[in-house]
Amino acid sequence: TWLEAFSSASPPFPIAVQCPTTSEAVTKPELGQDGVLRIRVVKAPFGMNVENSPRSPKGVVTKVLPGFPAELAGVQAGYQIVEVDGHEVTAQTWYSVFSQAKIPFTIGFRTLDAAENIKHIEDTQDQEQEDEVLKDAAYTKLLAVVVQQKPFGMEVQIRGGKPRVVRVVDSLPAAGAGIQRGDVVEEVGGMKVTAQNWFEVWQQSVPPFGLKLRVRATKEEAGTETDDDLFTGPLGEAQKFTVKDSPFGMGMIPGSTKVGTVPRDYPAYL
Repeated sequence: TWLEAFSSASPPFPIAVQCPTTSEAVTKPELGQDGVLRIRVVKAPFGMNVENSPRSPKGVVTKVLPGFPAELAGVQAGYQIVEVDGHEVTAQTWYSVFSQAKIPFTIGFRTLDAAENIKHIEDTQDQEQEDEVLKDAAYTKLLAVVVQQKPFGMEVQIRGGKPRVVRVVDSLPAAGAGIQRGDVVEEVGGMKVTAQNWFEVWQQSVPPFGLKLRVRATKEEAGTETDDDLFTGPLGEAQKFTVKDSPFGMGMIPGSTKVGTVPRDYPAYL
């Protein structure tokens, strides 16, 4: 009836509109007297990637995903993360504190040198020190696990042009799944990933989903796995959903009954 009423009304007239609110995911940033911009995290995933490498020893945000809480809160590439949940952090410690913090919590950034920080990363992106790049092992195999929850507890950075695990949090599921520093992420949710897209695919994947990594192996173990025996972890209890809208928005792994991808904002994701 709204169109009929709207069309027949004579201006000026009041109109009431119910707008979607982002208050559940975002709170107003506050700039402290110490120059630190503090943002309250009340929803995960937050949607920002932080560089931790020889070319960025300060812990600088390099990517902010559109539509995620980080973007809605105003986080920008180049911001330096200096505080998580009231604790001072560095490029080496922020992820562990961030992963174990209980929502809601606050993160703090220094913002004045954002443009300079990004320029430094871009200028040195091809100058990684050889001894800082984790070498491929002589023998490798695929390790496949099921990510049942987030945070999963592995920090991934680009090393030698590949998304490699650089840190594993002992108290979170990644450690229990046998993931180790140096492992290379190859697939997330059935999708092959690269240095360019791994972070976005990871953030958009909703547990439970499959994760494949290239890991160190003995000579006897190397190359013995098959796709049939990769997913040996628990898949959890069966869940039933009612499909009310089309397209539903889930991509299947070819030749399999497993869901590979669930695009954000489609009914399957929601």
